[in-house]
Amino acid sequence: MRSKVLLTAALVVLSLACSGAPDESDAALANPEDRPYATTPDGIPIAYSDHGEGEPTLVFVHGWLGNRNYWAGQVMAFAGKYRVVTLDLAGHGESGTGRTDWATKTFGEDIRAVVEQLDLERVILVGHSLGGIAVLEAARLMPERTLGVIGVDTLHDADFKFDDAQLDALLAQYESQFQPTCAQFVRAMFAGGTSDPTIVERTIAGMCAAPPEIAIPVFAAMRDYDMPAAMREVKAPIRCINSARHPTNVEGNRAYSADFKAVAMEGVAHFPMFDQPDEFNQVLSVVVTSLVGAT
Repeated sequence: MRSKVLLTAALVVLSLACSGAPDESDAALANPEDRPYATTPDGIPIAYSDHGEGEPTLVFVHGWLGNRNYWAGQVMAFAGKYRVVTLDLAGHGESGTGRTDWATKTFGEDIRAVVEQLDLERVILVGHSLGGIAVLEAARLMPERTLGVIGVDTLHDADFKFDDAQLDALLAQYESQFQPTCAQFVRAMFAGGTSDPTIVERTIAGMCAAPPEIAIPVFAAMRDYDMPAAMREVKAPIRCINSARHPTNVEGNRAYSADFKAVAMEGVAHFPMFDQPDEFNQVLSVVVTSLVGAT
């Protein structure tokens, strides 16, 4: 029973505060022999892929223990109309692992490094789960370039507060048994969704192969993130496409970001782009079009 309580609390933590899964590999989307990298101020190489053309550029950012392959379905759907960039955050995918400070806000620098290297003038930043926080940070760092921020099953409630005792207990489980704790956690992320079981198992295998010495401090650092401050400072519109499993505190978030709106998708869990890819792409297209039309 205690383990179930901790798991439920952890899922709420990750979605409120805030994996290769699709069969399409990134090698099918870009030339694997010519992988580009950008470099962060602390010297970490950030791997990215660049597809299509058109303005603005859509920059997609994965969540905790994910990688840029997670957005394969969105690359194929949107690269015919927009320039689409996907990237691996530090410590994930093909990016460098040598960072010493895994504070959540450092991921904003990863995104800025890629955007500046490509000299992208107008971007819409799309982030899933922890990636939602990362794109908030990037928008705070690049106000002149950011047209809008789109969170995917993330940023549900800026006023959310961690239960320190529950989080500490979960982190202790990760420290003692990383892989089984991770597998249970990731499997629960899919509960209530409609993902192909093959995708579920591939996601579990990919996420839980992460090095614990990176995965655990990245997870723990979310406790210290000041989401209200970030939302106050980001002047671009903030949109969310969230699972209806957890309500989004729209009015509460608007206390910090006046231009905050959210769409609740039914029948999806924490990975709506896996559960209902066509429906997700339709919703995302409407949100992107609205942000482009507002400029």
